[in-house]
Amino acid sequence: SSGINAEYGDRYLVEDAIINVIDSRNLTKKECAEALLRIMGRSSMPLNYMLVEVLFGGLLELPMPRYPELFYGSILIQLCQLMADHLPQVLAQAVAYVYERLDTMNTVLVDRFGSWFAYFLSNFKYHWTWSEWEECIKLNKSDPNHPKPKFLKEVFLKLLWLTFYEKLTDVIPEEFSSLLPSKPGFNH
Repeated sequence: SSGINAEYGDRYLVEDAIINVIDSRNLTKKECAEALLRIMGRSSMPLNYMLVEVLFGGLLELPMPRYPELFYGSILIQLCQLMADHLPQVLAQAVAYVYERLDTMNTVLVDRFGSWFAYFLSNFKYHWTWSEWEECIKLNKSDPNHPKPKFLKEVFLKLLWLTFYEKLTDVIPEEFSSLLPSKPGFNH
């Protein structure tokens, strides 16, 4: 019993340290990411997961995140670059976890998560394991308003703000073309 209490106490202290670093270094993403790495170097706990959990918790805080949404995205991207061997896999697991729960989430949070995900994809050459989300294609045919295909449609639409339509159609697998927005045109 005392071992479990120690684990919860340690977890609380580490989460608190992560939050303190974010609060004290939120103006410079590089400094913040490096300070978060220093915390990770001092602990024997699996901090990659806690770090992603705390950052997602901040991003998905209601009614508004403490810091701009872009801050959380920038920190996660910076950390993925600094910890390329470990953090991207943890982040992919966290994205899969949130994706599986889209139908239970507040729509504001789904939209915020979609904005972050589009920003993330645009910074990592749109690389994702799309095959894990192929169920969206079937769901879109049977229920276009289901949260999962609706989420991907919104992500693809947001990606248009970050790239050209042709680039989007090149990087997104053809199976997902039914979820892509229409090609933008000019109104004369």
